[in-house]
Amino acid sequence: MGKQNLENAYEVIIKSEKQQKIINNPDIKILSKRNQLYTYNQLITLINHEQPEIAVFDLDGTLTKTNIISFYMYYLKNNGRKNISKWIKLFLNIPIYLFLDILNRDLFQSYFYRNYYNENYQEIELIADKYTNSEISSLIVKDNINIMNLLKKSCNIVILSTNINPLVSAISKMLNVDEYFSRTVEYNDLFQVRSISEKKGRYFKQQIIKETLSSRKKKIIGFGDSKADIPFLKECSDGFIYNKRIYRKIK
Repeated sequence: MGKQNLENAYEVIIKSEKQQKIINNPDIKILSKRNQLYTYNQLITLINHEQPEIAVFDLDGTLTKTNIISFYMYYLKNNGRKNISKWIKLFLNIPIYLFLDILNRDLFQSYFYRNYYNENYQEIELIADKYTNSEISSLIVKDNINIMNLLKKSCNIVILSTNINPLVSAISKMLNVDEYFSRTVEYNDLFQVRSISEKKGRYFKQQIIKETLSSRKKKIIGFGDSKADIPFLKECSDGFIYNKRIYRKIK
């Protein structure tokens, strides 16, 4: 079966969901494209008109209420060790994390992932699966997940995330998304951070769009929730941000 008309699919779902609409707040303007705000309904119409072939979603804050620190804390609580020194190090480094995050999100993440060095990758995978199975259902951003599921009817879905690879993999599997890219990789069963281009201004997600997805010669739209997502959203044919406080910066 070919890809369905997105707007028609949206209308069919709305009419068939008698007890609960697919979009909980369809008239609230929380999405933006460059310097314009859209309701969810308007967004569906716009996307249907532009007919993208790839839809790229940020994970943390966009599809799920997760972040790299919250999962690391879950990991420390569930790896079967006391981890007293790691807990102390985590809290003592909070001022450094805050400073680096303000300075450069990628720099903060690279520094934070040092906490995982020499940790067993398979153990992290098991705990990531446990976290996904027990916690993620209460952390998903339902309206945005529904938009993603609607887009599956018309284009390929890709998740970009700087969160830890085992968690991104587990969540992508749960959301039935086949393709994802994350900052971390496995090396000899140990944890390793994927390097990013040294070119000035090049961030991980931006790099994936420019060097991997753009080579497929397909129309790409992107969805994010923070200022850190703007570099990759600018590389897409259309970029939408779930944060009207900063939407003008996407232009």
